[in-house]
Amino acid sequence: PLSVLSEDTKNNGKTLLDWNADPKNKFRLFPSLEEGLGNNLLNRYHPKIEPKSEAVMYFDDDGPFFSDLAMSDAGMELWRRNSDAQVGCFPRNVRMTSERMRGAQWAATDGSVT
Repeated sequence: PLSVLSEDTKNNGKTLLDWNADPKNKFRLFPSLEEGLGNNLLNRYHPKIEPKSEAVMYFDDDGPFFSDLAMSDAGMELWRRNSDAQVGCFPRNVRMTSERMRGAQWAATDGSVT
């Protein structure tokens, strides 16, 4: 919950690593294939997961890494203003150069994007 986020950013690392200290936060596995979803890394953001907390802050382990201020303060403020939507950035460089990727893009957008 938002209440565990500290106003003092020096404790953010400890807070993030101490996520399992609250017995109400049960570890849950989401079997995406059994739920009819394809094998896709983006399933971690799928609404079918039905997260039990107000907000989930996720950091990719290979960056890019932004400042504490950008991640905790600005990121959470952006979410507070748009709490009905997923907010953040997608740092990957995705190039639609292969025929397979262009086909996937076409299928995902019903052909509305070239």
